Amino acid sequence: MKRFKEKTVIVTGAGSGIGRATAIRFAEEGARVVLVGRTAETLEQTAAEFPEDHTWIHTDNYLCVTCDISVQSQVQGMISSAIDKFEKIDILVNNAGKAIQGKITNLSSEDWHSAININLNGTFYVCQAAMPHLIATKGNIVNVSSLSGMGGD
Repeated sequence: MKRFKEKTVIVTGAGSGIGRATAIRFAEEGARVVLVGRTAETLEQTAAEFPEDHTWIHTDNYLCVTCDISVQSQVQGMISSAIDKFEKIDILVNNAGKAIQGKITNLSSEDWHSAININLNGTFYVCQAAMPHLIATKGNIVNVSSLSGMGGD
């Protein structure tokens, strides 16, 4: 059974890890998937793992969009591309994120701002841009986070 047939799903951070696995699973469940990430090559590698069977047409049911979610204009362009191809958005999975490694005494302001721009601002930009479309479809947002927020690292 294809539980997400006819549904359009956007997955940020779809080029690796949890985002890649999420995008593949939605495709296996029949969704039209918009893969979002900063590197076209990794997005295409994810798409190459999508099913090719009579219930899900590999070549037409996905869209790869190279986008830095910390840049609001790129996010707006990504949402426009998704709407242009699939006409609606049913589910948004905000998975893109950045971890900062190292001691706080060794981190630069640039490191900090980069993480904040992706993890917080980027999530906000994507939610904000997708919201009118999600309201129209009575859609859902899934924000993926880290357990690191539960305590200091």
